[in-house]
Amino acid sequence: MSNSDRQSDGEIEIRLQKRSAELEKANQVLHAEILERKQEKHIINRYKNVLEGINRIFGSVVKAETEEDLGNACISVAMEISGSQLGFVGELGSDGLMHDIAIRYTGWDQCTMYDRTGPRLPLENSVLRGLYGSVVDSGKGFFTNEPASHPDSIDLPQDNPPLKSFLGVPLIKNGKTVGVLAVANREGGYSCEQQEDLEAVAPAVVHVLQRKREENKREQAEKTFQTSESRYRSLYENSLDGILLTRPDGTILSANPQACHMFGMTEDEIIRAGREGIVVKDEKLAAALEDRELNGWMRAELTHRRKDGSTFVAEVTSHLFADADGSIMTSMIVRDVTERKQMEEALREKEERFTAFMDNSPAVAWMKDEQGRHVYMNKSCENRFNVRLVDWMGKTDFEMWPLNVAEQFRENDRAVLKGDQTIEVVEETPNPEGGSTFWWNFKFPFMDASDKKYVGGIGIDITERKQAEEALRLSNIYNRSLIEASLDPLVTIRPDGKITDVNSATEQVTGYSRNELIGTDFSDYFTEPEKACAGYQTVFTDGKVWDYPLEIQHKDGHITPVLYNASVYRDENGEVIGVFAAARDITERKKAEEALKKYMII
Repeated sequence: MSNSDRQSDGEIEIRLQKRSAELEKANQVLHAEILERKQEKHIINRYKNVLEGINRIFGSVVKAETEEDLGNACISVAMEISGSQLGFVGELGSDGLMHDIAIRYTGWDQCTMYDRTGPRLPLENSVLRGLYGSVVDSGKGFFTNEPASHPDSIDLPQDNPPLKSFLGVPLIKNGKTVGVLAVANREGGYSCEQQEDLEAVAPAVVHVLQRKREENKREQAEKTFQTSESRYRSLYENSLDGILLTRPDGTILSANPQACHMFGMTEDEIIRAGREGIVVKDEKLAAALEDRELNGWMRAELTHRRKDGSTFVAEVTSHLFADADGSIMTSMIVRDVTERKQMEEALREKEERFTAFMDNSPAVAWMKDEQGRHVYMNKSCENRFNVRLVDWMGKTDFEMWPLNVAEQFRENDRAVLKGDQTIEVVEETPNPEGGSTFWWNFKFPFMDASDKKYVGGIGIDITERKQAEEALRLSNIYNRSLIEASLDPLVTIRPDGKITDVNSATEQVTGYSRNELIGTDFSDYFTEPEKACAGYQTVFTDGKVWDYPLEIQHKDGHITPVLYNASVYRDENGEVIGVFAAARDITERKKAEEALKKYMII
C-alpha cells in the first residue's frame, strides 16, 4: 500500500471517529431531550391528575349528602394521586382531640365507608399522638417509608392494617392547622412528588369541607326557620287569643282568625278600622300607650268594641320591635277576659256570702294548716276570744293557749289529719275572768286547690248545757239518795210493764239484784201476776191507784204482803212515760189484825 493510500485511510478513520463523536453527542442530546420530555410529560400528568382530582373534590360537594360522604370522596382522590391503599381525613376539635371525618382502606369493601361500629384508625376522638400528631404539631407535611422506626410512631389499635409507609399533610385554614389529610401503604414508598401532590390537594379539601359545613348550617338554619315559621304560623292561626300586627300609630297590618272572631269582623275590616275602630279611647288606653313607649312593652285591661257596637274588656299585651328593615312595629295579643271577669265577680260574691255567713254565725269557726298554724277565723271567734285574725294568723295554739289546752287541741287536730275524717269532740278553754267555756267542736280535714291539707273547725258553746247536765247529775244523785234511803220498795215501770229502775228495798224484798230486775215484767214477782198486771194498767188508765193489795214473792219463796200506791210520771212535753209505784210492807199490820181477830173471838 502506497503512502498516499495509507494517508487516505487515516483521514477516513479520523473522519469516522469525528463523525462517531458527533453522533454520540447528538445521541446524548436526543436522549436528554427524550428524558426531559418524559419528565415534562410526567409532571404534566401529575398536574393533570392533581387538577382532575381537585375538580372531582369540588364536584363532590354537590353530590355528597353528608360531611362523611365528602370526606370519603376527598380520601379517594388522595389515594388515587398518591397510589395509596389507605386514606384518612380528620379535623382538630376545640377539645384538642382528633375527630375523624372519614377513613378508607382498600382491604375493606371498595368505595364504601368502614363500619362505624367496628374499629377505626385512628380511634375516634383520639389524642394527638403518633404520626398524625406529628403533622399537627409541626404544621408541615412529611413522609416516611419506615413508619415503625419513626420516632413519633406508636402502636396501632388491634385489627387495624399495618403501616408500611406513611404520608401526611396538614389541613390549614387562615394560617392555622385545623386537621390532617393522610395516606399510607404506597407500593414502593413515598417521595417528595407525592407529598407535593397531596399538599396541592389539601387546600381544596379544606375549602370543600368548610363549604359543606356552611351548606349544612345553612340548610339546618333554613329547616329551623321553616319549622319555626310553620310553628308560629300555626300558633298565629290557631291561637285562642287575638293577635294583631300593628304600627305604633295604630295602623293594623294583619289579624289572626281569633281576632276576627273576637271583633266579629273580617281581617280587611279590622285593618280598615285601625286601633281607633276596635279600642275604646279612654284614660286606660292613653296610659298603656305611654307605658309601651317608655318601656317597650305594656300590659293592660282595655275596653274593645265589636262590629255590632257592643264592648268587652280584654287583657292586652303589646311589644315594640324592629322588622328586617329596621322599621318599628308593634305586636298585640288580645285576650277576652269577659268570662274571667264574670267568674271573678261570681267568686267575689261567693266569698262575700261565705264571709257574711261565717261572720254572722253564732258558732265559732277556724282553719289551721298541717303544722297547726291559724289561717282563718270568723268574727264570732274573734269576738268570743277578744282577738283579731291578724294577731293569730300564722301562730299555733301553743303561742295562744296554756300548754295543757294547746296539747289537747293539737292531739285532736292530729287525729283528724291521721284518720282523714270528721270528729266530734268537747274541748275546754279558760276564760280571762276565770272559769271555763266548753265547746262542742266538729273538726274536719280538707284540701285546697294545690292539695295542701288543712284542719277546719266549727264550735258551739255548750257551757250552759254542761252546767245543766251537771245540775241534773247532782239532782239525780240527790234523788237517788232519797230513793235509796226509803225503807219501802220503790219501782218505775214502762207502759209495757217492764221494770226500768228499783231501789235497794225492792232488791231485798224480791231477792233479786237491780240489774236482774231491770227489763223484766213487773207482775212476775207477785203471787198473783194477773192482779199485779191489772193494777199497773189501772194506773196508766186512771193516772193512779192507792192501797192496792198484792203479795210479793221472794226468790226463796217467802211472801211479803204489801199495799201499792202508784201514779204516772210524764216527760217535759206532758207525755206519760211510766209509772212510779211504792209498796208498803203490811206484814206487821197483818199480824196485828190477826191478833185482834183472835182477841175478839175470845
